[in-house]
Amino acid sequence: MQVRKFEASSMKEALVMVKKELGPEAIILSAKDNQRGFGLAGGASVEVTAAISEKMLKKKQLAEKKMREQDLEKFQSIPAQQQKKFINKVYNRAVEEVKENRRSYTQRKYIDIHDEGEAPAKTPSLPPMPVRPAPVASPTSKGGHLELVSSQPPAPIVQASPAPQSDEVKNLKSEISRLKKMLAEFQSMPQSFISVHPGAEKGVSYEFSPVYEKLRSVGVDEDIALDLIAEAKKSLPQKEQRKKHLVDAWMAQKILKTTRVVEKTSDSMVHIFAGPSGQGKTSSLVKLASQMVVKESKRIALVTADTFKVGAADQLKIFAQILNVPFAVIKGPTDWAHIMRELQGYDHILMDFPNVALAEMRDIDLVRRLMPPENISRRMHLVLSATQKNKDVEEAARKFKLLQFDDVIFTRLDETTQHGVIYNFQRKVDVPLHSFGVGSRIPEDFEMASRERVLDLLFKLTKMNKTERGER
Repeated sequence: MQVRKFEASSMKEALVMVKKELGPEAIILSAKDNQRGFGLAGGASVEVTAAISEKMLKKKQLAEKKMREQDLEKFQSIPAQQQKKFINKVYNRAVEEVKENRRSYTQRKYIDIHDEGEAPAKTPSLPPMPVRPAPVASPTSKGGHLELVSSQPPAPIVQASPAPQSDEVKNLKSEISRLKKMLAEFQSMPQSFISVHPGAEKGVSYEFSPVYEKLRSVGVDEDIALDLIAEAKKSLPQKEQRKKHLVDAWMAQKILKTTRVVEKTSDSMVHIFAGPSGQGKTSSLVKLASQMVVKESKRIALVTADTFKVGAADQLKIFAQILNVPFAVIKGPTDWAHIMRELQGYDHILMDFPNVALAEMRDIDLVRRLMPPENISRRMHLVLSATQKNKDVEEAARKFKLLQFDDVIFTRLDETTQHGVIYNFQRKVDVPLHSFGVGSRIPEDFEMASRERVLDLLFKLTKMNKTERGER
């Protein structure tokens, strides 16, 4: 399935672009007004997300390939219904040509096909039967009646010997005998080993089997996949359920609707990065700080409360020097008053939180004392790795829920293909996605979360390639 975005100055122009690029079978997934400006003029624009199945796109490309260049422009200007009829006509004609080519090779019977250079075997003829003279009857008297009695004994019955069989016939009979033996052995075996379509044991019908297999292959939880399919079964008419591209399109729309992302990312004064050890908190903090300084020209400061891990404060201090921004260490709740006085006029403070287990009440009390006062606007980002199992990320969310985190950042997207953990977390924990870490480069390998990106990760529309991105 291909999903693409189109931006134009009006909805009409955007739909023309969709029809030209994806064809008349394209399905509109979403459309929104874009107020950030379009092109050099800076006017408002319309952004349309559309999808098309691989099969339909190939049919369109096949039809365009058959046309001359001057006819192609005329084809793109005709209504979508006429385009659809023409594409189907070209495709059906191509299919018939393939069938006709195959038919020309299969019209002769197998037994009539001889090896190259071998003359067909002639059926031997029987020798002519000898002609015997008709018997001469002699009259005899028996009981006053005349009877004819043959003067010669009856001719013996001659049976013709069977014609010798050609090698082809012998080989064919031998093959038939072997196949019969195999069939008999197969029928005597237990048939329970025969596999059924994916998801059949869970009640998934054949029509929804491909999308079920696709969701499960990327790590989407079984219960969530079954719930999505149950909703699709209720919403889609029976006729549309048999069309794979319509099922994929419905599923794509559902994923887009049920994925929550942070709409405004820079409103809070203090951004706190929390999470279990080794998830990429410090890297995510530095990447976001770099984007704020370089792309948004914000005045920021870096703060750490991680005085437990050796070298953690020194590492963040080096990044602060590289970005040429202030740096401070929080050791207790009284430090915040001094820091806020010194950083008056700054836009944001990015805080690195210590790694704590949150297993006991004293751990919770410790981290609460390091939090900024309630009169300061703050936002806590829970940082988790996409390489973790579903149970691990759910357990982390359960523990850090005590600190009331606002959103989640998923890192290391480039190190796994099982991105279903992101959608599973969304459905079960119900907090918005903030951003993604897709590599080790700073700040390039960091992107704000979007619904389309989640769909991209689940349907594998864009394959990550470290070599193309210059990673080593």
